[in-house]
Amino acid sequence: MVSCEKHTEEEYPIPESATVAEYAQLKVGNYWIYELYNVDSSGNETPTGQFDSCYVEKDTVINNMTYTKYVTPYLSWPSTISLYQRDSSGYLVDNTGLIYLAPNDFNSILEDSYIMGSVDTVAHLIKQMKDRNVSVTVPAGTYSTINCQTMYEMYPPFDIAGTFRPLNYRYASGVGIVWDRKVFFASLPGYTDRKLVRFHLN
Repeated sequence: MVSCEKHTEEEYPIPESATVAEYAQLKVGNYWIYELYNVDSSGNETPTGQFDSCYVEKDTVINNMTYTKYVTPYLSWPSTISLYQRDSSGYLVDNTGLIYLAPNDFNSILEDSYIMGSVDTVAHLIKQMKDRNVSVTVPAGTYSTINCQTMYEMYPPFDIAGTFRPLNYRYASGVGIVWDRKVFFASLPGYTDRKLVRFHLN
């Protein structure tokens, strides 16, 4: 069993000039444990007693560039997906070019895309950095965060639970992701959130 670093009641201030490495913490052997919460349409949270694990498995070379293999649950543990990520001029990107984090760019649109159904357009997606220096409290402690937000504009008839549905990934310097809103269903007004419980960094 690997020992964990557990932080409580501490603030982690955001540096004036942030780097991907400070926020992503993608060193082999790092891991994070999160508890899942159900969030209803009024914002009330209910802990589920379920936990997700994310970890950095290894470095790998794709098209002559070195990426880090980051393993994260797909919807919920134990089903997982592997993301291959690297720092590309201050942006955390994967091997397809998708941007996950831009700690110094709060102006650009990082992604502008659509989800297409068999007949109709399901949603329009806009990803941007939001909310610099917002304090977030989770079981692991209190952190100053930045938020990589994807806003889903749901098209009829998929907007039954709301037209605008945000997904958020809140990163803290020296830690990684401390809180995220990672999934929703178009027919339901609630969300599933994850909050950091403990983590280990090498």
